[in-house]
Amino acid sequence: MKLQTTLTLLAVAMLAAPFSQAGIVAYNLPGTTEFGTWSDLTSTNYTTAAGYNSFGTNTAGWPQPITAVTGASADAFDKTPGFGGYPGSSSIYTFMSPGQWSMTNNSPLAGIETLIFQIDMLDEFATAPEITLSYNGGSQTLAADFTASWAGNFSFGEDPSEVYVYQWDLSSLGVTSYELNWDTGLHTAIFEMRTDSGDQFVQAVPEPSTYAALGGLAMMGFVLYRRKRVSQ
Repeated sequence: MKLQTTLTLLAVAMLAAPFSQAGIVAYNLPGTTEFGTWSDLTSTNYTTAAGYNSFGTNTAGWPQPITAVTGASADAFDKTPGFGGYPGSSSIYTFMSPGQWSMTNNSPLAGIETLIFQIDMLDEFATAPEITLSYNGGSQTLAADFTASWAGNFSFGEDPSEVYVYQWDLSSLGVTSYELNWDTGLHTAIFEMRTDSGDQFVQAVPEPSTYAALGGLAMMGFVLYRRKRVSQ
């Protein structure tokens, strides 16, 4: 059984192809699926003229959530008014105030059984965000069933970004809407995000303890790089 589990993880992981040569990957889940991506989260694309806040209005709300730039997902990314975060020159950046964020989908994939969320970001204190999921208008705040992280594709000065990955098993929950919520501290930058969902559950995100068993995937980026190990 242990060997079968390892081989299943290996097969799923090998289906994950690099996304735009970035730290974020595209998961090919079984069954019916959908995805959404958020990239180029900058002041060029989300301007003050359109109502998005800037350095001088760090804690102001946004005129509307930011929808996916590619994919068929109905997810929408938003910030909580009164908290920090604004579109900067290369990312959504928090400065003098911590940030509070949400990713909401009121019409997810029918029969959704799993959701994977990836965020490529930089935290001055190298802290993984605690992301929780609530569904059907409730406040369940479910922690992810599986998590992982590896090197990102961005940097701010000499500090490299890191990709944090979260997967929820939604089987038998009857999810018809969901919301992800998380906080960030000072001096954090959000560069890219991606959601993948499917109507068949399979564990696609290996836990840190499985990386040794999947050593052959190192060339594909499935190794646990911690920020402190990156020197360049």
